[in-house]
Amino acid sequence: MKRFTRFTSVLGGFALFVFATQAFGGAICGPGPGWVGSCPGGFYPFTSVSNFNISLDLDNNLGDGYEINNQYVQTTGTTDIFLAHGSGNQMDSEVYALSERVTDPLSFAYGSTIIAGDGIGNASADGPLYSGGTITEQLDSQGHPTGFANSSYQVFFLLTIPTAGLVLHNHTTEPLTVTCENLTGVPPYGCNYRMIDNVAIGLYDSTDTLKGQLLPSNLGHHIPTPSPEPASGLLLAGSLILLGALTRRCRRN
Repeated sequence: MKRFTRFTSVLGGFALFVFATQAFGGAICGPGPGWVGSCPGGFYPFTSVSNFNISLDLDNNLGDGYEINNQYVQTTGTTDIFLAHGSGNQMDSEVYALSERVTDPLSFAYGSTIIAGDGIGNASADGPLYSGGTITEQLDSQGHPTGFANSSYQVFFLLTIPTAGLVLHNHTTEPLTVTCENLTGVPPYGCNYRMIDNVAIGLYDSTDTLKGQLLPSNLGHHIPTPSPEPASGLLLAGSLILLGALTRRCRRN
């Protein structure tokens, strides 16, 4: 009987540990055909890395030498997305909170930050930085879902560059359109979002004066990676404590 109690106690603790570990990365929709239409949606936070090229005119006088041309910038931080309930082969989505920073001390843009999103995850425009999008599952020649989807967003952002004394944004007429192809589930970990239009995006200051451009580039991308949710982290910690208590109890028995 003691052996049975010891076995079931350890098994119960292990099962709780596995549950917490799975919850650590959040719920996932997919893979498989039809996953987009059956996804219940939800909120998904993750860490992210973005790369882009920018050119700046520091004094609004092109050609006088006070320009920064075609400079590579990398930012790291966090991105929060909201996914509405899927229907058919499509679901609405929103980047409602993106916050990244340049951490390379050798970069001309060291300390610069980029933010996007209106701060409210509901797939509705609640502020000037609303960045909405869609996830659409690809269909085969007979109209059946394939399990592969395209995810696109129109991003509106605020770019602060302290070393140049600039706070810049893109216009509502110039959304930063990025897309990821052949997505097989959400959250979109590892999916490479790129600029799909081969056009530069204007960067404007608070007076709507054009001060630079975000340039299309093969280096430009935004990649989400898994990160723990606070509640899931607490669940995992609690599970480890419970597992330790169960182990001590088994030893006493």
